[in-house]
Amino acid sequence: MENNIIIHVSGLDEKSPKHTYPENLPKMVRYMFIHELGLEKETAESLQINNLYRIGEKDRNRKYPRPISVQFFNKASKDALISRFKTLKEKKSPIRIDSRQPEETRERKKKLFEIQNKYSGKIFLPS
Repeated sequence: MENNIIIHVSGLDEKSPKHTYPENLPKMVRYMFIHELGLEKETAESLQINNLYRIGEKDRNRKYPRPISVQFFNKASKDALISRFKTLKEKKSPIRIDSRQPEETRERKKKLFEIQNKYSGKIFLPS
């Protein structure tokens, strides 16, 4: 899981071919890396993606498209993207990319947030 990322794209309809991204999922992901993250085309093409797929089942009533899980062959490919994450915030992009974490790490972070919120008096739970 340490070589995985999850891509959330709001405003991109899975069913409609009218969007600006190519319909093929691998092409769409590489297109996002080039146009949204600002990677050079050669760099995006050289990223070694081991597996990629949509997470969850299709549902017509779903408000947002299903997230995309990208598993890289090695950590170097993932690190090439992580360094570009701040570009998305600067562009105010509809794309959000998260590092995929093991369940126990997420649970540990949730507990720490709960303790922090208890002492700060605020109510906030991470997703």
